[in-house]
Amino acid sequence: MKVSIICTNYNKGDWVREAMDSFLNQRTNFDFEIIIIDDASTDHSYEIIQEYQNKFPEKVRTFRNEVNLGITKTWKKICREAKGQYIARCDSDDFWTDPLKLQKQVDLLDSSTDSLWSNTEFDMVDLDGNIIQKDAFANKALPLIDSYEEMLVMKGMTMASTWLVDTALMQDVSAQISDTAADDTFELQLELFKRTKISF
Repeated sequence: MKVSIICTNYNKGDWVREAMDSFLNQRTNFDFEIIIIDDASTDHSYEIIQEYQNKFPEKVRTFRNEVNLGITKTWKKICREAKGQYIARCDSDDFWTDPLKLQKQVDLLDSSTDSLWSNTEFDMVDLDGNIIQKDAFANKALPLIDSYEEMLVMKGMTMASTWLVDTALMQDVSAQISDTAADDTFELQLELFKRTKISF
């Protein structure tokens, strides 16, 4: 297994289908799995998730928390389930627009000698899916951060839903962040920057 796509969901019934379809639309020359965990949603999103597992049982694995654990504990729990060489993260209120996204990032990391983490450009959309900022990094809607020091000084970000990270590294840094972290992606980025260069 080359890639484990990991998706966390909590009450995102209006968006989770678009996320799942974007994963299934990936065109690759390698195998990938989709792992989605529901954090005790109270809307209809878990029923949608079950539809995908029933339709694509060889591709989709689903998990559900009996009680709401919050994003950090949920991420740490599901991260351990990955079987792929790499983990691709995309939460259920985001989706991928490039069907070659995974292939491009895998090719990049497979050929790299000093990077275990890849990030991509992204578009910002409103709640109706309308693009409000295309190529957010290139157009400086957000600063492109590529070091630990910049992360601390600029309080910038990479976009977690574009990440592809070596699984062993991601599982290690995920285990180290605090269960009470309000923003798991910020903590993960800090730890990843300490351990590897980021490719873009």
